[in-house]
Amino acid sequence: MTDLAALSPIDVLFHQLKANPEEAEQLLDDPDVVEWIADAPWFGGLARPDQTPPDGDWFIWALVAGRGSGKTRAGSEWVLHKARTDPDPERFRCALIGPTLRDSRNVVVEGDSGLLSVLPPSMLVNGSVEDTWKRSMGEMRLANGAYFEIHASESPDRLRGPQWSCAWADEIAAFVDAPLGLQDSGKSGKGTTISNLLLACRLGNNPQVLMTSTPRPNALMRQLLDPEALDKYGIDIRVSRASTFANARNLAPQFMKQVVGLYSGGGRLGRQELYGELIELTGDVFDVSKLALVDGIQPGRVWRARVWDLAATEVSEGNSDPDWTVGALISLNEQTRRWRIEDIVRVRMRPGERDDLIYDTAIDDAARFGTDLRYIVEQEPGSGGKAQVEQ
Repeated sequence: MTDLAALSPIDVLFHQLKANPEEAEQLLDDPDVVEWIADAPWFGGLARPDQTPPDGDWFIWALVAGRGSGKTRAGSEWVLHKARTDPDPERFRCALIGPTLRDSRNVVVEGDSGLLSVLPPSMLVNGSVEDTWKRSMGEMRLANGAYFEIHASESPDRLRGPQWSCAWADEIAAFVDAPLGLQDSGKSGKGTTISNLLLACRLGNNPQVLMTSTPRPNALMRQLLDPEALDKYGIDIRVSRASTFANARNLAPQFMKQVVGLYSGGGRLGRQELYGELIELTGDVFDVSKLALVDGIQPGRVWRARVWDLAATEVSEGNSDPDWTVGALISLNEQTRRWRIEDIVRVRMRPGERDDLIYDTAIDDAARFGTDLRYIVEQEPGSGGKAQVEQ
């Protein structure tokens, strides 16, 4: 049973409409009720400051927060507010983007806090979800004419053609091309999900983009959270932060007690997933968060080598964590002078099995790249190491 005392006034109305559908038509014919709905406060007056759009003339609002903190509800309320208040709703177009199409459909639109969950009956075409949301096409048209379309980071080129009045990109840290950042630095020439999106936000007088996410260490998150972003990238980015605990009263007590209790002790995962902190991944040699993901092998004239660091041990009762044998295929483009790691083979095997794998890998590499590929094998000290390399 729903506790109406815990709901905002506008949520009470919507709950009553759902519970008493025979009264819905009469209520929605009342111009005073319709006006009250249209002018209702943001989130029914219950939004936290971090869930409220920033003041000022911003272009990107980055809501970076822990799991369950209310990011999705804030995104749904924001795009609905933009659709309601647009002076020309018939021309209003909004992109809804998740890491995958499944995410865009099942979370951003149909999820418990997705766009459908906050739509009042007055905004549904014919009062019907089916007439409003064309699931198979990934399109939504509201009663006032506002249009929404889902996209995914898996297909960034699909964002090249359309143009948008606003956009909501959810869980951007999990986007396929998030390691390439806001603009890809010209590396691929194809553009990213975010660069294609920003270039398409050009409709109306005030196009804006909301990006919601729990952070992960990659170029996109780092740039969005950079306090000097305006000077570096020329885009006004406003950032809101929140933790899981900010929304504790709306989360299951068992979740707060068991799961949150497990990860809230200050470890890396808890700081990232609960507190919404950006935790850098820095090793002894590389800061892997500064390495960009690329598509496929390098084109053009390229120098390549497969470099092996050998070990000869497999997991056993006496050695549960032995060294790894690693073979890295690296390449250097002779024109751009860019290095890439194009492939990694990483195993823990006995000597005979390991040597067979190295041989098989060499055959596969030669089939792909020809015999110009160099093989570099670390030589262990002594005659045994020399014989191993010769073999």
